[in-house]
Amino acid sequence: MSFANSECPIMGGEPTEELTAEYNGKTIGFCCEGCPEKWAALSDEEKAEKFAKVDAHAGHDHDAEGHDHSGHASE
Repeated sequence: MSFANSECPIMGGEPTEELTAEYNGKTIGFCCEGCPEKWAALSDEEKAEKFAKVDAHAGHDHDAEGHDHSGHASE
């Protein structure tokens, strides 16, 4: 299965086929049993922010206002 995310938007682990949710027409994968529930409890704004961090297909062209890149690790 192909996920829209490269890692779980809640815990950061590897997404599994058993734990998924639909988000904006995309399949989001989660790593742990509790993650889909936590995702469902988020506001749309929080989901957008978390998804942007794990979007497997994104360049870096999102338009979040005033976000800080200082916490990103360079590889």
